[in-house]
Amino acid sequence: MIPFNENKELCSKCDGCCCKKVPGIFFPSDFDNLTKDILERMLRKRFWQVTFCGDENTYYIMPNVKNNRFCFNALPGGICVFLEKNKGCLLDFNFRPIQCRALVPSEGRCVKDMMSYEKEDYIKAWNTPKYQKLIRDTINAIGLFTKL
Repeated sequence: MIPFNENKELCSKCDGCCCKKVPGIFFPSDFDNLTKDILERMLRKRFWQVTFCGDENTYYIMPNVKNNRFCFNALPGGICVFLEKNKGCLLDFNFRPIQCRALVPSEGRCVKDMMSYEKEDYIKAWNTPKYQKLIRDTINAIGLFTKL
């Protein structure tokens, strides 16, 4: 479990530097009971996206980026949809992707928590038959490049 390390005062000084580059990645365990119906509703709201790691041939879930009107994004870089100017992250700390919760605010630059994982760890967690089938079935049902 990642300790509560939110510091809005420090975060407001950098104006979301990390969040402007790329949204954080979820672990499957960030979701209580992810089903096709839940994932489809998430994607249709345009706040979430399916992303693909070609090196590992793996789909995974992360917040969408601003101005992306599709439910799929092969190049996930961009400003996180949950970053609000002068407010920071709109998500409650406990509902943020684990990669975001693991950032420890500090002067000048955020650092990863000791318990933080690398992208390969997130990809490995999603790269199971169960999650890959769930994501594939969902994007097949709504269309990979469906404009939402």
